Amino acid sequence: MSAGTTRVRSVPSLAVHNREKASRGTLTVTTAVVEKVAARVAAQSEGFGAPTSSLFGSGSRADFDRGPKVSAVLTGHAADLEVEVAVGYPAPVQDQCDDLRARLTAQVPKLSGVEIGTIDILVSRVVKVSTTKEVS
Repeated sequence: MSAGTTRVRSVPSLAVHNREKASRGTLTVTTAVVEKVAARVAAQSEGFGAPTSSLFGSGSRADFDRGPKVSAVLTGHAADLEVEVAVGYPAPVQDQCDDLRARLTAQVPKLSGVEIGTIDILVSRVVKVSTTKEVS
């Protein structure tokens, strides 16, 4: 999923089947659920926030109290994720993104029942984080 492409959600939901539990029915997990679960996992990861912009759309701002923006595309029995984040500087961006990808890969299937295909991480803002400590 690259910038400028149109995202088509050809599969609005994904049925998760377990042969042992088949006699009880099916569980359908929608795209929105996968997105919310992934957004929650990303929000709980240290050093990431939601990219924001100023009134006129310029500037480098981030809201570290809000989670990153996540979109998902369900195909077959897997979800492909695109995560847009703001990263605090000075932190090693590659290492942070690798950690986020590992957390998403491990936790989203556990929480949603949907396997993860690809995870594209778009770092749209790098924001200097204040390192001053409050003295009491």
